[in-house]
Amino acid sequence: MFTGDFYRVSFINDNTGYTASHRAVYKTTNFGTNWDSVGNIPVSLGSVLSVEFCNENTGWAGTQYQMYKTTNGGRNWLIQNSTLPGVVYSLWAFNDSLVWGCGNGGRIWHTIRGGDTLTNINNVSTSVIKEFRLFQNYPNPFNNKTIIKLEIIKMGNYEIEIFNIAGKKIETIFNGELNTGQYEIIFNAKELSSGIYFYRLSGNNISETKKLLLIK
Repeated sequence: MFTGDFYRVSFINDNTGYTASHRAVYKTTNFGTNWDSVGNIPVSLGSVLSVEFCNENTGWAGTQYQMYKTTNGGRNWLIQNSTLPGVVYSLWAFNDSLVWGCGNGGRIWHTIRGGDTLTNINNVSTSVIKEFRLFQNYPNPFNNKTIIKLEIIKMGNYEIEIFNIAGKKIETIFNGELNTGQYEIIFNAKELSSGIYFYRLSGNNISETKKLLLIK
């Protein structure tokens, strides 16, 4: 019998599920009748608050300001990002590439590459917004990471997409609901090569595009 605080259980089928307490990871193969310890997460800040698996091998765990990933069923874990600006309360995996997380302060993160790149969007102001605005990213030019600032006047679903100079969409760095407010999103372009790119914010029948320059 194990003890500790458990915040999340993740089942991948009718029998197999995972949970975590502090740093220990447990697995059941009989719908929770029995649980076996399968590994430990090398947490350096706080305890594990969320865990999510998409199959028997691949899973993620969130803590205070950190995200971890396993590809061998929880036996070993690698940190994915050591500077997340918040606590990761909940995770949801659509597959081994697309993962969403949410945390304190209205923060939402997602990755489209299984955790190699994490994008966060942060509501930095709830002051009165007078118009829909997409600001120039900064720094620009940039090396790997840059900040995109935007102002939303009407609540709704919005999308931020990245395009190359030929107009081909490279990736979607945000797709979700935003309330009225001012936001900042960190774009991590470490997988892209140097060049000119464009970012487009669209939603509620409004769209705006700006250019960014990646130099490595």
